[in-house]
Amino acid sequence: MKHLCTTILLSAGLLLVSAPLMADGSWQHAVVNYSRQQYRSGNQNWQIVQNHEGWMYFANNKGLLEFDGANWKTYSLPGNAKVRSVYAARDGIYVGALGQFGRFVRNEKGRMVYERLSESVDKIGQLNVWNIHHLGDNTYFQCDTAIYINNTRTRIHDPHGLSYSAVATTVFTSQLPQASMCSWGRSLPRCTASTFSRRRPSWLCFPMKANSCW
Repeated sequence: MKHLCTTILLSAGLLLVSAPLMADGSWQHAVVNYSRQQYRSGNQNWQIVQNHEGWMYFANNKGLLEFDGANWKTYSLPGNAKVRSVYAARDGIYVGALGQFGRFVRNEKGRMVYERLSESVDKIGQLNVWNIHHLGDNTYFQCDTAIYINNTRTRIHDPHGLSYSAVATTVFTSQLPQASMCSWGRSLPRCTASTFSRRRPSWLCFPMKANSCW
């Protein structure tokens, strides 16, 4: 009987706490699913970001996919390259694609114009840009075996391959198949790897405190 009374009192308390939230309804958001027939672009979307104006951008197989809340539009890249990564910044929408990377900026007429930041594939070889990060004055483009900073003239290469990258506080980190790498600028010294990371691949990174990550 005592257990039953405790259960009833606890349930009543939870109802009293949750009642204002349920009445307010601010925590409830409708989930809207958009089909390929609605957004009229490629069937694969690799990354999603939102810019400071609230517009949504998608790394799509057909190019950069834009949604302003009412209309969909796809901006293609030279050679109809597949876009793998996207990053929203104040000075434009950065994209990483198969064989190239660059950014879209609006011209004086409000139209999105593509500015290529990488050199041709003939000069740099084939690449896939999987992640884009901005730290300080630098923009990092993480590929399969290298990280490009701002353009293809500055490159940090690792033949073992790069599986993941992230920005943790003021540190740019990149995960290798068997260790971690860190960068405080334009170099990529190897961090001390734990026993776990030496035995198994590292795929994620989380900030802990200044200049450290987990």
